[in-house]
Amino acid sequence: MTGRSGGHPFYDGNPAGSTSGSTMTSVKRVYAANDATNLYIRDDNASGALSAYNTAPDFAVLVYAQDFNHSGSIYSTSTGFYGGTLDHPMNYLFARWSDSTTYSMFSANSSGGWTWDSNLSTQAPQWDTATGRIELEIPITNITSSGSAAAGSWSYMDVETAYDNSGTWTDDDITGIHYEIANSTSTWQYGSTLGHEIESLTTNAARYSPSTNVTINTNVVNPQAVSESGETLTLTFTHNGVAVGSPLTATVSLAAGQILNYPLTWTPPTTNYQGYLVKATLTNSTGVVLDSANTAVDISSSWAKFPRYGFVTNFADNYTQTLIENRLNLYT
Repeated sequence: MTGRSGGHPFYDGNPAGSTSGSTMTSVKRVYAANDATNLYIRDDNASGALSAYNTAPDFAVLVYAQDFNHSGSIYSTSTGFYGGTLDHPMNYLFARWSDSTTYSMFSANSSGGWTWDSNLSTQAPQWDTATGRIELEIPITNITSSGSAAAGSWSYMDVETAYDNSGTWTDDDITGIHYEIANSTSTWQYGSTLGHEIESLTTNAARYSPSTNVTINTNVVNPQAVSESGETLTLTFTHNGVAVGSPLTATVSLAAGQILNYPLTWTPPTTNYQGYLVKATLTNSTGVVLDSANTAVDISSSWAKFPRYGFVTNFADNYTQTLIENRLNLYT
């Protein structure tokens, strides 16, 4: 989802729309900004209209957030209020239903669900029936385990509209965003919530003689404010689109913000002068793809068969000889 941190123009919603097919609960765009006290969220739907208060079909606005202090001592869950799947594990939930005046806060519990904490005294979420726009504010003290968050503190969040289909509620449409607390001096920052887990995928040589094992290094980073566990890194190998050998796998567990290298050793076929595509895929415990990356392996007894050509373009003072050599070793 595109946007900027700290006073975002907008994030685009899921192009697939809502699970139920209702455009009323399909998120078109999400806007976010903050001041020193509150985080402000605006949710525009696809239909341009919303049910009036206590009028069927009912809907709800829910905002999930990770702890902006990145505490690892509080519970998190990837399950939505009605059993849907969130983009990332979340610690807090703020919600209002269209048939209620109550604005409630929930916290993730040890069972992977949500426990009611309190009804907030701040302004409850409001909506415009004629435009399909919902606006809400979340006190910053309620999305931080310490009670405060400095500029630069960040979190993954999910903005959801839930739908009541004749008494059956569903987590109907969920849009994931990445938000950074801003102040008056903060610069504009652009980013996406997708594909930031695999930092690099490299081999330990640019060319391998036949019958030589290949070490493939995958640096995986946890960009979240909560720990990750039960994820799977899978390497697959193909030649001209045809699978070669069996996939290699590793189990990934990372603390908040941690980066680790996961080296895996592959024994390629002994055929000389062959190239292979290596694809790395990182999935969570439910099989959802978090990130992917590609690299290649060259099995050649001589570099002269498929020589590489290139040139160095960066000679800045901070670009040392060692950095240049390390970079070139990836290709030569």
